[in-house]
Amino acid sequence: MPHSARSAAGQCWSSQSTRPRSCSPTRPRARGSLARHADEVYRAAAERHGAAAVDALLLRLTAWDGHRLTLRAATVRELGDAERAVAADLRDDRLVIDANAGQSLVPVHEVLLRRWDHLVALAAGHAELLRARADLESTAARWSDTGRPADLLLRGAALREATTTADRLGASAHLAAMITESDAYERRTGAFRAAAAAAGAQQLCDADRDQAVALARAAVTELDADPRDRPCSPCGR
Repeated sequence: MPHSARSAAGQCWSSQSTRPRSCSPTRPRARGSLARHADEVYRAAAERHGAAAVDALLLRLTAWDGHRLTLRAATVRELGDAERAVAADLRDDRLVIDANAGQSLVPVHEVLLRRWDHLVALAAGHAELLRARADLESTAARWSDTGRPADLLLRGAALREATTTADRLGASAHLAAMITESDAYERRTGAFRAAAAAAGAQQLCDADRDQAVALARAAVTELDADPRDRPCSPCGR
Protein backbone atom coordinates (compact mmCIF):
# COMPACT_ATOMS: atom_id res chain seq x y z
CA MET A 1 0.00 0.00 0.00
CA PRO A 2 1.37 3.47 -0.78
CA HIS A 3 2.46 5.51 2.20
CA SER A 4 -0.37 8.04 1.73
CA ALA A 5 -2.99 5.31 1.76
CA ARG A 6 -1.47 3.73 4.82
CA SER A 7 -1.50 7.11 6.58
CA ALA A 8 -5.13 7.70 5.66
CA ALA A 9 -6.08 4.28 6.96
CA GLY A 10 -4.21 4.95 10.17
CA GLN A 11 -6.06 8.24 10.66
CA CYS A 12 -9.40 6.61 9.90
CA TRP A 13 -8.93 3.92 12.53
CA SER A 14 -6.49 5.64 14.91
CA SER A 15 -4.48 2.45 14.59
CA GLN A 16 -1.59 3.88 16.60
CA SER A 17 -3.65 3.16 19.72
CA THR A 18 -4.20 -0.46 18.81
CA ARG A 19 -2.18 -2.89 20.92
CA PRO A 20 -1.74 -6.56 20.15
CA ARG A 21 -3.61 -8.90 22.45
CA SER A 22 -2.34 -12.21 23.60
CA CYS A 23 -3.38 -14.98 21.23
CA SER A 24 -2.48 -18.51 20.32
CA PRO A 25 1.02 -18.98 18.91
CA THR A 26 1.29 -18.83 15.17
CA ARG A 27 3.78 -19.60 12.46
CA PRO A 28 5.63 -17.55 11.32
CA ARG A 29 6.11 -15.69 14.59
CA ALA A 30 7.78 -12.46 13.40
CA ARG A 31 5.28 -9.69 12.77
CA GLY A 32 6.65 -8.80 9.36
CA SER A 33 6.70 -12.45 8.40
CA LEU A 34 3.09 -12.82 9.53
CA ALA A 35 2.00 -10.02 7.20
CA ARG A 36 3.89 -11.61 4.30
CA HIS A 37 2.36 -14.96 5.17
CA ALA A 38 -1.09 -13.34 5.17
CA ASP A 39 -0.44 -11.90 1.70
CA GLU A 40 0.52 -15.32 0.36
CA VAL A 41 -2.49 -17.03 1.92
CA TYR A 42 -4.80 -14.30 0.63
CA ARG A 43 -3.52 -14.59 -2.94
CA ALA A 44 -3.98 -18.34 -2.95
CA ALA A 45 -7.48 -18.11 -1.47
CA ALA A 46 -8.47 -15.33 -3.88
CA GLU A 47 -7.36 -17.42 -6.85
CA ARG A 48 -9.45 -20.31 -5.64
CA HIS A 49 -12.56 -18.56 -4.27
CA GLY A 50 -12.39 -15.02 -5.65
CA ALA A 51 -11.15 -11.89 -3.87
CA ALA A 52 -14.69 -10.75 -3.05
CA ALA A 53 -15.45 -13.95 -1.12
CA VAL A 54 -12.21 -13.71 0.86
CA ASP A 55 -12.77 -10.03 1.65
CA ALA A 56 -16.34 -10.78 2.75
CA LEU A 57 -15.02 -13.23 5.35
CA LEU A 58 -12.27 -10.86 6.51
CA LEU A 59 -14.83 -8.11 7.13
CA ARG A 60 -16.85 -10.49 9.30
CA LEU A 61 -13.71 -11.04 11.39
CA THR A 62 -13.11 -7.35 12.13
CA ALA A 63 -15.07 -4.83 14.18
CA TRP A 64 -14.97 -1.24 15.38
CA ASP A 65 -15.32 -0.80 19.14
CA GLY A 66 -15.79 2.96 19.06
CA HIS A 67 -12.08 3.71 19.41
CA ARG A 68 -10.15 1.27 17.27
CA LEU A 69 -10.29 -1.69 14.94
CA THR A 70 -10.47 -5.01 16.79
CA LEU A 71 -10.84 -8.69 16.10
CA ARG A 72 -14.27 -10.27 16.04
CA ALA A 73 -15.16 -13.92 16.54
CA ALA A 74 -17.45 -14.95 13.69
CA THR A 75 -19.73 -17.85 14.51
CA VAL A 76 -19.68 -20.72 12.05
CA ARG A 77 -23.48 -20.70 11.77
CA GLU A 78 -23.50 -17.12 10.43
CA LEU A 79 -21.27 -18.05 7.49
CA GLY A 80 -22.64 -18.96 4.10
CA ASP A 81 -21.31 -21.88 2.08
CA ALA A 82 -18.83 -19.73 0.16
CA GLU A 83 -17.46 -18.15 3.35
CA ARG A 84 -17.13 -21.53 5.03
CA ALA A 85 -15.07 -22.78 2.10
CA VAL A 86 -12.80 -19.74 2.38
CA ALA A 87 -12.56 -20.20 6.15
CA ALA A 88 -11.46 -23.80 5.71
CA ASP A 89 -8.53 -22.72 3.53
CA LEU A 90 -7.52 -19.88 5.87
CA ARG A 91 -7.72 -22.27 8.83
CA ASP A 92 -5.51 -24.81 7.06
CA ASP A 93 -2.95 -22.07 6.40
CA ARG A 94 -3.14 -20.78 10.01
CA LEU A 95 -4.46 -17.34 9.13
CA VAL A 96 -7.57 -17.97 11.24
CA ILE A 97 -8.04 -20.29 14.19
CA ASP A 98 -11.00 -21.93 15.91
CA ALA A 99 -12.49 -20.42 19.05
CA ASN A 100 -15.31 -21.30 21.43
CA ALA A 101 -14.80 -25.04 21.01
CA GLY A 102 -14.94 -24.79 17.25
CA GLN A 103 -18.17 -22.78 17.13
CA SER A 104 -16.37 -19.59 16.04
CA LEU A 105 -13.22 -18.52 14.26
CA VAL A 106 -10.93 -15.50 14.65
CA PRO A 107 -7.81 -14.16 12.92
CA VAL A 108 -4.68 -15.76 14.28
CA HIS A 109 -3.29 -12.55 15.82
CA GLU A 110 -4.41 -8.94 16.24
CA VAL A 111 -1.11 -7.69 14.87
CA LEU A 112 -2.67 -8.27 11.46
CA LEU A 113 -4.89 -5.28 12.13
CA ARG A 114 -1.82 -3.04 12.14
CA ARG A 115 0.75 -4.76 9.96
CA TRP A 116 -1.22 -6.41 7.15
CA ASP A 117 -1.73 -3.67 4.58
CA HIS A 118 -4.58 -5.45 2.81
CA LEU A 119 -6.67 -5.81 5.95
CA VAL A 120 -5.97 -2.22 7.00
CA ALA A 121 -7.07 -0.92 3.60
CA LEU A 122 -10.11 -3.20 3.49
CA ALA A 123 -11.30 -2.01 6.90
CA ALA A 124 -10.65 1.64 6.04
CA GLY A 125 -12.68 1.25 2.86
CA HIS A 126 -15.62 -0.12 4.86
CA ALA A 127 -15.25 2.16 7.88
CA GLU A 128 -18.82 3.48 7.80
CA LEU A 129 -20.27 0.00 7.47
CA LEU A 130 -18.21 -1.29 10.39
CA ARG A 131 -19.21 1.68 12.51
CA ALA A 132 -22.85 1.10 11.59
CA ARG A 133 -22.61 -2.47 12.88
CA ALA A 134 -20.96 -1.23 16.08
CA ASP A 135 -23.88 1.15 16.66
CA LEU A 136 -26.37 -1.65 15.99
CA GLU A 137 -24.58 -3.97 18.41
CA SER A 138 -24.71 -1.28 21.08
CA THR A 139 -28.45 -0.80 20.54
CA ALA A 140 -29.01 -4.57 20.60
CA ALA A 141 -27.10 -4.92 23.87
CA ARG A 142 -29.20 -2.16 25.44
CA TRP A 143 -32.39 -3.75 24.07
CA SER A 144 -31.44 -7.11 25.57
CA ASP A 145 -30.30 -5.67 28.92
CA THR A 146 -33.51 -3.66 29.40
CA GLY A 147 -35.94 -6.50 28.82
CA ARG A 148 -36.30 -6.25 25.03
CA PRO A 149 -38.73 -3.30 24.91
CA ALA A 150 -40.69 -2.69 21.72
CA ASP A 151 -39.68 0.99 21.59
CA LEU A 152 -36.07 0.00 20.85
CA LEU A 153 -37.01 -2.25 17.94
CA LEU A 154 -35.96 -1.19 14.44
CA ARG A 155 -38.51 -0.03 11.92
CA GLY A 156 -38.75 0.85 8.25
CA ALA A 157 -35.53 1.93 6.58
CA ALA A 158 -33.53 1.39 9.78
CA LEU A 159 -34.60 -2.24 9.87
CA ARG A 160 -33.76 -2.77 6.21
CA GLU A 161 -30.32 -1.20 6.66
CA ALA A 162 -29.66 -3.29 9.78
CA THR A 163 -30.61 -6.46 7.94
CA THR A 164 -28.26 -5.60 5.08
CA THR A 165 -25.42 -4.76 7.47
CA ALA A 166 -25.87 -7.99 9.43
CA ASP A 167 -26.01 -10.03 6.23
CA ARG A 168 -22.72 -8.52 5.05
CA LEU A 169 -20.77 -8.34 8.30
CA GLY A 170 -22.42 -10.81 10.63
CA ALA A 171 -24.20 -10.15 13.91
CA SER A 172 -24.04 -11.16 17.54
CA ALA A 173 -26.80 -13.30 19.01
CA HIS A 174 -28.33 -10.17 20.59
CA LEU A 175 -28.36 -8.25 17.29
CA ALA A 176 -29.70 -11.21 15.34
CA ALA A 177 -32.51 -11.59 17.89
CA MET A 178 -33.34 -7.87 17.77
CA ILE A 179 -33.53 -7.90 13.96
CA THR A 180 -35.75 -10.99 14.00
CA GLU A 181 -38.08 -9.46 16.58
CA SER A 182 -38.09 -6.12 14.75
CA ASP A 183 -39.06 -7.84 11.53
CA ALA A 184 -41.89 -9.72 13.25
CA TYR A 185 -43.14 -6.54 14.92
CA GLU A 186 -42.97 -4.66 11.61
CA ARG A 187 -44.99 -7.36 9.91
CA ARG A 188 -47.63 -7.35 12.65
CA THR A 189 -48.05 -3.59 12.69
CA GLY A 190 -47.76 -3.38 8.90
CA ALA A 191 -50.56 -5.88 8.47
CA PHE A 192 -52.74 -3.83 10.83
CA ARG A 193 -52.04 -0.60 8.90
CA ALA A 194 -52.67 -2.36 5.58
CA ALA A 195 -56.00 -3.71 6.79
CA ALA A 196 -57.03 -0.24 8.02
CA ALA A 197 -56.07 1.36 4.70
CA ALA A 198 -57.91 -1.32 2.76
CA ALA A 199 -61.05 -0.81 4.87
CA GLY A 200 -60.84 2.95 4.37
CA ALA A 201 -60.50 2.50 0.63
CA GLN A 202 -63.56 0.29 0.59
CA GLN A 203 -65.62 2.92 2.39
CA LEU A 204 -64.50 5.67 0.00
CA CYS A 205 -65.32 3.82 -3.21
CA ASP A 206 -68.64 5.53 -3.72
CA ALA A 207 -67.73 8.97 -2.38
CA ASP A 208 -64.24 9.57 -3.85
CA ARG A 209 -62.95 6.89 -6.18
CA ASP A 210 -59.57 8.56 -6.83
CA GLN A 211 -58.76 8.76 -3.13
CA ALA A 212 -60.03 5.23 -2.64
CA VAL A 213 -57.73 3.92 -5.36
CA ALA A 214 -54.78 5.80 -3.80
CA LEU A 215 -55.49 4.20 -0.42
CA ALA A 216 -55.85 0.77 -1.99
CA ARG A 217 -52.53 1.13 -3.79
CA ALA A 218 -50.87 2.25 -0.55
CA ALA A 219 -52.25 -0.81 1.19
CA VAL A 220 -50.86 -3.08 -1.51
CA THR A 221 -47.50 -1.49 -2.34
CA GLU A 222 -46.44 0.43 0.77
CA LEU A 223 -48.07 -1.62 3.50
CA ASP A 224 -47.60 -5.06 1.94
CA ALA A 225 -51.24 -6.05 1.73
CA ASP A 226 -51.94 -9.07 -0.42
CA PRO A 227 -52.93 -7.75 -3.88
CA ARG A 228 -55.28 -10.74 -4.24
CA ASP A 229 -57.45 -9.13 -1.58
CA ARG A 230 -58.30 -6.29 -4.04
CA PRO A 231 -59.56 -3.98 -1.25
CA CYS A 232 -61.41 -1.66 -3.60
CA SER A 233 -62.82 -3.97 -6.25
CA PRO A 234 -66.22 -2.20 -6.32
CA CYS A 235 -64.44 0.87 -7.72
CA GLY A 236 -63.78 -1.07 -10.88
CA ARG A 237 -60.06 -0.18 -11.02
